[in-house]
Amino acid sequence: MTAIYTNNEELKNIYDSFYLHVNHPYLNKYIKNPEIDEDQAEVLLLMLKEKDLSVTFIHDCILTTMLVQAALDIHETVDTHELGTSKLKTKRQLSVLGGDYYSSLYYYVLSKLENSSLIRAFARSIQEINESKMNIYKQHKKNAQPSLNDLKKIYSSVHINIAELLDLNDWSEGLEQFFLLKSLLKERFDLIESGKTGIIAQSLHQIMGNSLVKSETKPDTINYLNSYIALTDSNLKHFNWRNEEIQKIFQKRTTNLLLKYQLSEQCVVEEG
Repeated sequence: MTAIYTNNEELKNIYDSFYLHVNHPYLNKYIKNPEIDEDQAEVLLLMLKEKDLSVTFIHDCILTTMLVQAALDIHETVDTHELGTSKLKTKRQLSVLGGDYYSSLYYYVLSKLENSSLIRAFARSIQEINESKMNIYKQHKKNAQPSLNDLKKIYSSVHINIAELLDLNDWSEGLEQFFLLKSLLKERFDLIESGKTGIIAQSLHQIMGNSLVKSETKPDTINYLNSYIALTDSNLKHFNWRNEEIQKIFQKRTTNLLLKYQLSEQCVVEEG
């Protein structure tokens, strides 16, 4: 979205602020700096620009979103298995502390805004994301298919709740489909390139009775992901955004995502 979005300097300032906040010399020795999802930031900026909001509010709202995501992401990396070496144990403990540290940062940023409605929107989002993750993990235990609604909430709950706060409810379905499509494409690409499984693929392995990726189940998993991708892409293409400019922005970004993850070429390879 960066290539077609005009507020690059504004976003750069927010990104710089994010890395300034998360920088911690001791944590940096053991865990990587969190990555920024530029689509999350740019879509949120697009939403906020629809309203007459201060530069400070826009900056802190996007910064908080990135800190929330950083906290959620790092907690997802914590290994729950027994770890033998003291170095690995230290890394696990610091990953937990790192997530808590990022959480404290977004609470701090939100407190400066003194906007109770925004605080409630973030609190509701975090609750929904964690509840959806727990629902999916419970489905894993039952060898059952995860709920598509739970997957959507994991990927787009923050944006949906902020859209509601901004009275942009007509964006909700489009936001759900966009972020779900992006996550599906990335997960499928990672599975093909490195065998890495995301939350959807892990669920599919459970359905097929496999807790790990195996050569005989990988094509089935990819085909299942393909069906999700095709459906989500179709839904997004038929969604009407509130004006032509926004429609073009999302259409172009969707096209770029499909090219980035080489969907068409990979589909031909798998089907062949």
